Amino acid sequence: EDDAINQMLIDTMLKRWGFETTVVGDGQAALDRLGAQSFDAVLMDVNMPVMDGPTAVGRLRTGGGSQAGVPVFALTADVLPDHVASYRRAGFSAVLTKPVDWGRLKDLLDAAAADGGG
Repeated sequence: EDDAINQMLIDTMLKRWGFETTVVGDGQAALDRLGAQSFDAVLMDVNMPVMDGPTAVGRLRTGGGSQAGVPVFALTADVLPDHVASYRRAGFSAVLTKPVDWGRLKDLLDAAAADGGG
């Protein structure tokens, strides 16, 4: 997520739910962190500077690293059916709309944490 207010809001909710978080502002930074640290799940905006979400998740999935199978949830206000389908084809595990459906997000993250991520 590249928007500072959205970062703060999502980070606050995740911490309130007891999750540990790491926040970065673009797809390349996300890939760099995924290469250096293990995560149970990733929330990724679709539109970001430097590298967009679909490109980043595509590289993650094809990179073959230890985090290649981690659940990655897209966050986007763009819910046109063709676009949602393209996000799924890019490798996102699920597509969440903005504004965020907090209940659905918590369910997905709880499931990913219980599964141990990728």
